[in-house]
Amino acid sequence: MRLPNLGIAVESLGDPKTFVNPVRTAEEAGFHSVWLVEVNDVDTLAFASALCQVTDKIMICTGVVNSSLRLPTLLAMGAATVSSLSHGRFVLGIGAGSSPMKNRDTINIRVTRLRETLQLIRAILSGDKTSFQGSLFEVQGFQLGFKPKYSIPLYGAAMGLRMVKIVAELADGLVLMLPTLEHTKLAVRTVRSIIKKRGVNQFRIACHFVTVISENESMVEARRMVARFCVIPPYHNSFARMGFAQELAKIDKALSTKQREAWRSVPPEMADQLIIHGTVEKCVKRISDYVKVGVTDPIIYPSLMTAGPKSLEKVIKDFSRYN
Repeated sequence: MRLPNLGIAVESLGDPKTFVNPVRTAEEAGFHSVWLVEVNDVDTLAFASALCQVTDKIMICTGVVNSSLRLPTLLAMGAATVSSLSHGRFVLGIGAGSSPMKNRDTINIRVTRLRETLQLIRAILSGDKTSFQGSLFEVQGFQLGFKPKYSIPLYGAAMGLRMVKIVAELADGLVLMLPTLEHTKLAVRTVRSIIKKRGVNQFRIACHFVTVISENESMVEARRMVARFCVIPPYHNSFARMGFAQELAKIDKALSTKQREAWRSVPPEMADQLIIHGTVEKCVKRISDYVKVGVTDPIIYPSLMTAGPKSLEKVIKDFSRYN
């Protein structure tokens, strides 16, 4: 069994230099792409610039960069720079993210920000002079100092179907994170309906699969991972939309009292639907179910990444025969 266009997610929770060798290992192992996850630690565009200097073939993707921390003009400048340095091996994946600076940052603001960011970046990366008047951003006559030589694929991250529609209308690809198989089917149908109206033939659907590899204890770790993601508001909201509202009520109660033991309140059935876990062979089979319904770019997101680059290299080697 083979997983086409297999990618590996890298979340550098520490010195980014220590994650350079795992990315080289992924390239040598034939992985199609590396997806750089941004939280509030390593700047993914800076990290991407470094990686494109020590690799030759692997696609370097932001998966995803937080648009709430950057202006669209700066994101476009960064994307053009990394694309040039990598000789066209760069994919700009953007998410609405969440801002540490509290203001009117409601879901409507997040949706509007992603929409206008995608619109602006698309226009700026054309190399033409850009003027734009939106709800959040106003730009008058901005133009890059050099026209990008290579086409830069623009992906948008989305959890709810409202955001999926915006991404399908404006981008070249969609990035999903922790979806159930049923939600993925809905997202794929939504995308296909919209791109048909756009007259677009090529549209990519990437998906981060949080993956726990274990012969015996994978369910325990899978439940722990669900509990960890439940404390992050966008994921909490996403899980509720996917039908886990009752389960979340119990998990929230456990998190408020005994956070370390909260994972015990996560039903195994919920963990099964959200986390890819078990032996490598079982994980590959689960991911292939998503590929069959329309995911074009599956991404392994190792759950043990916090253990450091050595565990990441092991995951890369474990999956290398399936790419």
